[in-house]
Amino acid sequence: MRPQLLITRSRGPARARPSGHAKRGDCVWRHSMCGYSLLEVLVAITIVSFGILGVAKLQAVSKQANFEVGERVTATNLAQDLIERMRGNPGALTVYTQGGAGRTMTAGSAPTAGTDCRTTDCTADQLAAYDLAQWWLQVAGAAETIGGGNVGGLSAPTACVAGPGGGDGTYTVALAWRALSRLGEPVSSACGQGDARYEAASGASLRRVLVLQGYIDG
Repeated sequence: MRPQLLITRSRGPARARPSGHAKRGDCVWRHSMCGYSLLEVLVAITIVSFGILGVAKLQAVSKQANFEVGERVTATNLAQDLIERMRGNPGALTVYTQGGAGRTMTAGSAPTAGTDCRTTDCTADQLAAYDLAQWWLQVAGAAETIGGGNVGGLSAPTACVAGPGGGDGTYTVALAWRALSRLGEPVSSACGQGDARYEAASGASLRRVLVLQGYIDG
């Protein structure tokens, strides 16, 4: 019987696993080296949540600021419109200012036009009454409605017209409206002052006022 030569293949010396590397299955015991811990996930979620809240707050502040600017631009255009109507009808300045005593207009004391001057030849006084009625509809936003409610114009407006009882002089148109943010009580005009619609807590005020003056030759 011939002797058989047994040949074996050497695999070489075993290589040591680098320190800090876990083999498969070690995650059961060494989980901190195989993924994120629950605490790390919670911290990340908290940070992202605060970021989202910050973005939402920024959008809300931006919308509020845009609303405030839009209301002031609208009030400026409306006040200028009435000054021009008065300038175009100088013979009835006493009607616009209610005999020099000053005229105040709100939703509960809106002016009315007895004559439609679009279809009828009006006197100066009739035209003044028509001007005031049409102008107030713009202030109250009657041209734009949703569900029967006005959505144009100013929010909870008050309009005040003052000046001499006719003739040459400086005439003033003041517009007050309800804002979204609370500020100190305006001192530029008393138009709308004391109205419960503009009151707010802590002594602040929701009243905003725009005052426009113009010299009119009567």
